[in-house]
Amino acid sequence: GSRIESAHCFALDVDPGQKWATLSAAGVRSDGLYHVGVVEHREGIGWLVASSKGWLERYPEARLVVDPRIDLANLLKELSEAGIAFVPMTSHDYKDACGGFLQSVTDKRLRYMPPQPELDAAVAGATTQPLLDAWKWSRRSGALITPLVSCTNALWGSRTQGAPGVWDLYEVHAAKADAEQAKPDRSADPPGFIRLEDMPRGGLR
Repeated sequence: GSRIESAHCFALDVDPGQKWATLSAAGVRSDGLYHVGVVEHREGIGWLVASSKGWLERYPEARLVVDPRIDLANLLKELSEAGIAFVPMTSHDYKDACGGFLQSVTDKRLRYMPPQPELDAAVAGATTQPLLDAWKWSRRSGALITPLVSCTNALWGSRTQGAPGVWDLYEVHAAKADAEQAKPDRSADPPGFIRLEDMPRGGLR
């Protein structure tokens, strides 16, 4: 009878060879515990855009979390063209997601509904590798871990409700372009001149 009542979040993950992909969900139960589960686990990636759009329309308050790896650039473009906004994760976000997932398991605050053979197999075959000052799930073991990674990222999205901003791909590029245009023109500054906004805290020494 476990079910998500609030803080719905979806996350997708794609195997580096793009042979398999998983869409998972996470959220908070009525008793305050977290619930994760595999929504769809299928071959290829051609189904992801339509499926993601369908689930987000069914749960309009939910968000979609995506790790914007370089090999998924075309998929991210298709998501944006379909009008699907998503939360892009950074390396720091993924590090926190892995640590948060483990902590939720250790604290016995995480639930899922068995049987979920894809998720069970991913957990059984997963290993870890260093990431920044922590760790992440490793694909080097050869196990298909997209169910575990997508559940991990969905839980991160649910746990950080309201923290990350939701963007589509075009908004991300537009924000970067605006930031570049906002940089002041310093070509006319004399050599050695330091503007007030560039002054180090505490002044010069």
